[in-house]
Amino acid sequence: MIGAAVFAVGLMCFYVFVYQPKKKEAITLQERIKSVDLEIERIVKAIPDLKKLEEEVTREQKWVSLAKKTASDMQPMEQLLQHLARDTRRLDIDVISMGLGKELEPSHEKSRYKRMTMVINIQCPYRHLASYLKSLGDLPGLFILEGLEIVRDNQIFPKLRINLALSTFVSHEISVQGGERS
Repeated sequence: MIGAAVFAVGLMCFYVFVYQPKKKEAITLQERIKSVDLEIERIVKAIPDLKKLEEEVTREQKWVSLAKKTASDMQPMEQLLQHLARDTRRLDIDVISMGLGKELEPSHEKSRYKRMTMVINIQCPYRHLASYLKSLGDLPGLFILEGLEIVRDNQIFPKLRINLALSTFVSHEISVQGGERS
């Protein structure tokens, strides 16, 4: 009987001190596995949205890099616009319209520059035209006067209507992959 009692006490101690903690640990691990499985399911469901978001971010990054490149490439045009703004008040010039013409591709593939044209319609007194054209020639960079049309109009007399076609060279990069221009 004493042997049976010692066996029962040993079995009870094993159950209380070894079996129950292991059972509680197994239940805790099962709960963690369920929560991790739920998290994995949520992530798997979010992956298509994540791919869409990644494509959108890539598209936005390309747009930003293009905008930065375009802004830096337009420096000669900015100089021309600053010149126009500075001299219009001083020389009594009225800018009627201005617009960008065609971007002409470079004549050979390895060229870093392409030609950009701009058409400007202004009204100014004849005596200020020479000063304005001379100041155009003093601008930094290469500006080419492509065309100059002077029209005398009785409705705006003593001013003349002048149509200027200017072109300048702006830089563009040639990408390394496949030799395509960006």
